Amino acid sequence: MAKTKELSKNVRDKIVNLQKAGMGYKAIAKQLGEKVKTAGAIIHKWKKHKITVSLPRPGAPCKISPRGVSMIIRMVRNQPRTKYEDLVNDL
Repeated sequence: MAKTKELSKNVRDKIVNLQKAGMGYKAIAKQLGEKVKTAGAIIHKWKKHKITVSLPRPGAPCKISPRGVSMIIRMVRNQPRTKYEDLVNDL
């Protein structure tokens, strides 16, 4: 499934304002020409976080778990001349 473009801030604000006015998801979606699920997701986000804009991710996901990091540190502390290949194989 292809990713679609983000809605503009104006459209997101209109969805929230219409919901505040008492309209349902289906009516809002029909009026603005968006999907019901899209309108519902925007309203849910607004109710939870009180924002309508999309925020960037906080950073790249970690490649190694915290437990793996502590294992590597422990191995290197016990055997300072540990090879890279040994560390990779143990993970």
